[in-house]
Amino acid sequence: MDAPHHDHPAPADPFSGAVQSLLEALYALVPMDTWLFTRVNGNDWIMLRVLDHGSGTRPGTVLPWEESCCIHMTRGEAPSIAPDARAIPVYRDAPVNRRLPVGAYVGFPLYGPDGSLFGTLCGVHPEPMDTQIREQQAALEALTRTAGHLLAMQRENDILDRQRQTEALLPSIDPVTGLLNRRGWDIAVDGEETRCRRNGQPCAMVLAEITDLDSLNRNHGINNGDRVLAALGQILQGLLNPGDRGARVAGNRLAVLLVDTGPEALERRHDEIRAALREHHPAIDTGRALRDPGDGLQRTLHLAERDILRQRHTR
Repeated sequence: MDAPHHDHPAPADPFSGAVQSLLEALYALVPMDTWLFTRVNGNDWIMLRVLDHGSGTRPGTVLPWEESCCIHMTRGEAPSIAPDARAIPVYRDAPVNRRLPVGAYVGFPLYGPDGSLFGTLCGVHPEPMDTQIREQQAALEALTRTAGHLLAMQRENDILDRQRQTEALLPSIDPVTGLLNRRGWDIAVDGEETRCRRNGQPCAMVLAEITDLDSLNRNHGINNGDRVLAALGQILQGLLNPGDRGARVAGNRLAVLLVDTGPEALERRHDEIRAALREHHPAIDTGRALRDPGDGLQRTLHLAERDILRQRHTR
């Protein structure tokens, strides 16, 4: 049997390396064309790590969750091991076949430390395979449990990593607001993007623009504007959850990076932040945006800015 080839960079951290080794162990048990370690965020099915032997699937690929075979496996509508997936209607008819042909399928759900569905560990092969692969179920389930333990350990590591970063960012504090300055924000965003790419976690941003700051400074003096900024900065700090970051990203703009935040949570957090800021200073426009797994966090702030402009045009 040929060894699977790797045409992507070697894992840059222990967690990714451990997951890659786990995929290699899965391939040794059942040599499927492609083995995937995935995460589910809403309707995004994100390929975090890939062991590919010809399908062309790359880490970071995002496909619709509702079009996958795995969604039927997690719902209990189809078996975890299907030597001939074409004999199972929901696997045969799954739209993912247009992108990733599924002749044989193996898949198991991955759960996060809180018991919620994290994603899946799955393998696909373009042609049916020998029914003997069913004999590997116990070993496959054991490796899936190992993946779950890795997820729990990495979650704890992420918490510690953010705590260490908080200390490292102390020199990058804006003296007026007490929030991060733009340099500190960029460092924090880069660090969170690394975690997002590794774990597939959802993240979001809220951007707040003080629309009358120039006139405040011009008509009442810069000290008046600074007092407004200082008060708003204090309010924002009180709204941050563990791991979140707040920053003054421009003279009249404050931003919040929200970790582990999906669509519903973003709407709730955005409304909370906007209401709290406007209660103190009504002349504030806000926008929000989710991290797009394909673009990363570097573009999310721009999307939040566009959201502000969109809301202004629809008033």
